[in-house]
Amino acid sequence: MAKKTKKQEFATRLSDIRKDMGLTVNEFAERLGGQPLTARRWESGEGYPSADTLIKLVEIAHVDLHELITGRSTPSADYDRANLNHTKKKFQEMSKVLERQIKEMSSLSGLVIKCIETIKLELS
Repeated sequence: MAKKTKKQEFATRLSDIRKDMGLTVNEFAERLGGQPLTARRWESGEGYPSADTLIKLVEIAHVDLHELITGRSTPSADYDRANLNHTKKKFQEMSKVLERQIKEMSSLSGLVIKCIETIKLELS
């Protein structure tokens, strides 16, 4: 199988974005303010959208422009994902610690209540 050209890779990414949005080519073109034939050409690798259209696509599809054009995520996006995963892991660890502490406090409060009841009995 022949390797795809950069233009073909871009066309595939564009098509995938449209499909992820659940749009037909006609609806996609309409949302971007273009003609269906033009959008078909983009998806077949026969042309590229204008800079204005790319900006509009980034806004309506919530995609990263760098990733759309190159197919690679930006270093900051990779950092954000790694940071999010690290934060999520730390949150899960802290949740486990808090659960243990709550259980310990529950059993401790039960013990304190028993002690108070014993003291009340002894004082009466």
